[in-house]
Amino acid sequence: MAFYRVRVNLSIAFFPFLASLWGRSIIVNTYDQTYDTTNPLASEKDKGKPQIYYLHNIMPIPQGFQSIGYKQRIAPFAPGPVTNFDKAFQLQNSNLNRFLLVPAGGLNYIYDPGVGTWISCPFPASSGVTTSTVVSTAFIDGQTYICYANYGIFIYDEVNKVLAPQTITGLDLSNIICITASNGYMLAFTQTAIAWSNQTNPLDFVPNLATGAGGGPIQNIKGPVIFAAEISNGFLVYCQRNIVAASYQANDNFPFMFAEVPGSSGIESPEDVGWQYNNGTHYAWTNAGLLQINLTAAQIVFPEAADFLSANIYEDFSDTTNQFSVQYLTTPLQVRIAFIGERYVVISYGLIGLNFTYALVYDTGLNRWGKLKINHVHCFQWDTPPPYTFVTYGSLKNTTYGQLSNKTYGELIVTPSEVDTSDRQTLGFLQQDGTVQIVDFDLSEAPANGTMLLGKFQLMRNRYMVHNTTDMETINESITNFKFSIIPTLDGKTLLPPVPGVLLAEGQYSRKYGKRVAGQNLSLLFQGGFSMGAVILEFTQQGFR
Repeated sequence: MAFYRVRVNLSIAFFPFLASLWGRSIIVNTYDQTYDTTNPLASEKDKGKPQIYYLHNIMPIPQGFQSIGYKQRIAPFAPGPVTNFDKAFQLQNSNLNRFLLVPAGGLNYIYDPGVGTWISCPFPASSGVTTSTVVSTAFIDGQTYICYANYGIFIYDEVNKVLAPQTITGLDLSNIICITASNGYMLAFTQTAIAWSNQTNPLDFVPNLATGAGGGPIQNIKGPVIFAAEISNGFLVYCQRNIVAASYQANDNFPFMFAEVPGSSGIESPEDVGWQYNNGTHYAWTNAGLLQINLTAAQIVFPEAADFLSANIYEDFSDTTNQFSVQYLTTPLQVRIAFIGERYVVISYGLIGLNFTYALVYDTGLNRWGKLKINHVHCFQWDTPPPYTFVTYGSLKNTTYGQLSNKTYGELIVTPSEVDTSDRQTLGFLQQDGTVQIVDFDLSEAPANGTMLLGKFQLMRNRYMVHNTTDMETINESITNFKFSIIPTLDGKTLLPPVPGVLLAEGQYSRKYGKRVAGQNLSLLFQGGFSMGAVILEFTQQGFR
């Protein structure tokens, strides 16, 4: 009886977003009519070889894939429970202190590290602010301004713990739908026009040749303005049917030049744009699919993700039953885009409302996909270090006057004791109750818990195969929650219950499992904490079928 040993492919850039539609793969493809993915003329990405066909809470690494965990950074709002948290905005004031704002339809939850918990600064009922009110921000001269569409512009007053209304001259705030900032100007938008501020006073919009404040209709827009956002050396205006770029011209009278972005398309909501945490590139979910946009061009990216999100199919994998469930929807999946840390394109999706259950994550550094499973309402960039706070008298109780003799007030600004220093501690997830979780890549510290399916392994089409052993590398011996199972099929498609492997050997960074399991094809299921750099599958063939 011949034994075969195969090293599994862990370096793929793409995995099927719907595992239930993944076809039957083969190790030796003999007569199979499949395409070579290295051929630029190939019309399909499926080369027919076994690979990862499902994962969650898994991210790519240069050597393969690893599972991730989550760390709680902010506790739920108390007293609770509440379920109306919707989106997080980063705020900063002129003292360099940083805060988080969640509008929540005018309830305005603010995380102030000087308090250490969420506080609420609600608007009066007469404000007219609801969950559908567009909220936008503009960061200028060290201060974040917050605009509630058709209502007003505010800043956060950290002394009185309130949202303080700002007196804006030259604007009718009842017509303003959003604001942004660019090149020293505050910019305010109606559905068809723009106004830019005095460069020395962002609250002064009175047109004046001496101050430079001005405005007018926006050229080249197709349909009403939905949203606008800053980008390097200008800003982008997102409309119902296209995107218009405004390039800075350093001309006091006409500071921006407008032109339609070639290849652009329209959006339906400000939530369709990933822009907050980057200046060079935006990503948007548009009428044409997923676009990558700058001032000069828009191009379609991730067509396989766009097709999946538009297919009205929702797939879930249960770690309890180890079974897939598939729903065919009558309404589209809910989608929200974010671009985090100039590296991760995050596409959150879910069934109804804005309570997303999954997030596809494209690592632009490695050019590979990962996927997260976490209930959330918004993915945002968790800044490192966390928001600033000040030294208190209590924290100085063991400090002498002599030790402070050469200190300035600025040097007394400190951060909370738990500071994230890794450049990969930036993926933050806001949950409905106010909890903020961040993705933690540290296998030694967090309870990493991911799921990954490899397969479907078959040597030749007309023979069954029998699993003997699977040898894995780079699994740390300190990890205690790792599980390995084999999933057979008898018809090549229907997954049978997983069969747990038996641990045969363990080294510092390796584990070997054995179990004789037969099937027309086999899949390997990895669960728990692991960093997978190599997998060696040993099997034999069974009779003809």
